[in-house]
Order: sequence, then structure tokens, then C-alpha cells
Amino acid sequence: MTMKTIPFSRFLLALFFGGLLLQPLAADPASDAAARIKDRLSQIDDMKAAGQVGEDVKGFLSVRGDLGPR
Repeated sequence: MTMKTIPFSRFLLALFFGGLLLQPLAADPASDAAARIKDRLSQIDDMKAAGQVGEDVKGFLSVRGDLGPR
């Protein structure tokens, strides 16, 4: 009994096209992150207005008051 082999290039093509077919099933991390930021923006704006948080010199949020359990 002989074993049938496939050329390596065909194997790579199968992996490539298989990955293309499965790609739409994967979630887009950038759009997920943008949606999470959009959801938090009003809460962050409220905390800035209350003086609980602010932005440091690098543009990151920094705690300025007591945030409590939330």
C-alpha cells in the first residue's frame, strides 16, 4: 500500500484559502474595542465633570478623587 502525498504548495494554498473562508467568523477586535469605548464615553464624561478623573500629560485617565466601588 502506497501513501499518496500532496505537494507542499497545495497544502499552503489549502491553508490560505481555508483561513479566508473562516475569517468572517472571527470578531473584529478593532470594532469591538470602538464599541466598548463608545459605551463608556458618557460615564467617563460624567466622572470628568464631577472632578473624579482627569487626563494626565500623556492623555490617559487618572484618578483625581474617590471613585468608590464602581
